[in-house]
Amino acid sequence: MSATLTSRQAEFLSLIAQGMHRAQIAEHCFVSPTTVSTTLSFARQRLEAKTLAHAVAIAIRHDLLVLGPDGIAFVANDSPAP
Repeated sequence: MSATLTSRQAEFLSLIAQGMHRAQIAEHCFVSPTTVSTTLSFARQRLEAKTLAHAVAIAIRHDLLVLGPDGIAFVANDSPAP
């Protein structure tokens, strides 16, 4: 398994973890829903995850996403100050 993600893959997984659907992510990030689906699919493959929830769990376990004090997942490099 390659426990690395592109910044876009990490961003989209973070938004999934925050409860957004693909269409909401597309609108939020000004990209097409197809771009979101493709990016998330590549992220799942890279992490060898069976589902998006599994991908989020792996990303958190490998410190690619971190949980903020309120339990919201953020991209590791963009996490809020404690």
